[in-house]
Amino acid sequence: MANLIAITDGYKNEDAVYIVLNYMWSPYCDNDLSYRGNIYSYNPYIVANQYMAVQKVFMQERGKRICHMVIGFENKEINYDEEVLDVMKLVIDYFKDRFQVFAVIHNGSKHRVDEYLHIHITVNTVSYVDGSRLYDSGEMYYKLKEYLESCSKYNWALKRKKAKDWPNS
Repeated sequence: MANLIAITDGYKNEDAVYIVLNYMWSPYCDNDLSYRGNIYSYNPYIVANQYMAVQKVFMQERGKRICHMVIGFENKEINYDEEVLDVMKLVIDYFKDRFQVFAVIHNGSKHRVDEYLHIHITVNTVSYVDGSRLYDSGEMYYKLKEYLESCSKYNWALKRKKAKDWPNS
């Protein structure tokens, strides 16, 4: 089973964008398997500035500034090199035509001593196409879960965690 974990609430100030993206480049990040989607830098500060530039252009600098989700796998159920990248690209493809999206793979974390394989995905909450908002709603995550189920072999569990309960938020 794969877990789609939605990190909800919070992330309402500029610092949140930098903090989340900086965390993604932690020592647990496998830089060889990061995938930029439609972002053109590996520098977390440049990516954060790109997100915030779109928000500023469309005067959408209030409310949630970044959508953060995590997809986790038990190591025994997935082929690291191919399948993780395939799932990560599916999520990026789901959002990239309207929103800036960035993803990296982590293998372990400071909160789990085992090598918990997971993907961090961030999506700008403002569309670079027309300035519309991406609302962090149960409906949005449910549709993403359905899409992933239709495109991959995994059964998906949807979980929600508040940002304040997440490290570095």
